[in-house]
Amino acid sequence: MSPGNFQHTAQPPETSPIRRFPGLPKLLVLDRLKRAQVASLAHEPIHLHWVWRGPGSAPSLPLIMSPNSFDTLLLNIPRDTHPMDLYDLRLDQLAAAVPEASFLWIMVRESTPVNLDSARELMRAWGYRRAEDVVWIKSDFCGRASRDSGTFLHDVKEHCLMGIRGTVRRSTDGHIIHCNVDSDVIISEELNESGHHQKPEELYTVIENFCLGKRRLEVFGDRPRRGWITVGRKIRSSNYLPLLYESLWQNPASSLLPFDAQIDALRPKSAGDKPRESLLRPRSHTPTGQLPIRVPTAFGQIRP
Repeated sequence: MSPGNFQHTAQPPETSPIRRFPGLPKLLVLDRLKRAQVASLAHEPIHLHWVWRGPGSAPSLPLIMSPNSFDTLLLNIPRDTHPMDLYDLRLDQLAAAVPEASFLWIMVRESTPVNLDSARELMRAWGYRRAEDVVWIKSDFCGRASRDSGTFLHDVKEHCLMGIRGTVRRSTDGHIIHCNVDSDVIISEELNESGHHQKPEELYTVIENFCLGKRRLEVFGDRPRRGWITVGRKIRSSNYLPLLYESLWQNPASSLLPFDAQIDALRPKSAGDKPRESLLRPRSHTPTGQLPIRVPTAFGQIRP
């Protein structure tokens, strides 16, 4: 169901993102194929109990996660965190150098001390450039008890900023990103069946559909998820073994979702997109079997 349809009819939104694009059967098939591919190649949930309440309150995350780095980082900012304290997390030290870019997603709620401006500044300090802004509209706000959120209007949305470190091109980097598979608006309930707050399932799907890197880390998460390492104080147990996790990616190509001809034929493309097979040939001639490396720019970009 599209956001506009929900706005005008007040009908509950569908949970599948592809339902928001009625009349597009190819996207329906694409959604099914991509979900199946991500699920089939996802490792078991990995989680780590880590209590951080500010600078110096816990061992640094880069030290704990070493020697591993990540293609995708998702930061859920605790509500009581001061913006300046977040710089101590140094998530920039966890960004993967190969392939050509890494991605940082930051959840932002305007009624908390960390607003959109401070989140963008944090991204810049870590070498990321904001490229997208996903908006989560909470469809179950009506009927809930009203509370003073510290804003002038009722706070019924959250933002998820996406930043890029490095440079990716839509036309040649289809092995790293798949653009325009999902929209930048999510409509879902904030409370689950138990009455607890939770991030929408669709947010993870948007990230997994866009970023083809399989090394994913969620910071301050509360629900372990297949294909991710989830770290935070709400996680009650730990099964993260650094060297075992590192062994999953001994072959550099294994850190990316593999090429799928059906997905590549269905996914939206920009003008000038090159066939995926032509992008594979340079790798097959690399003597060491390593991915070719391009030096990342200071701030990320998505180019045509």
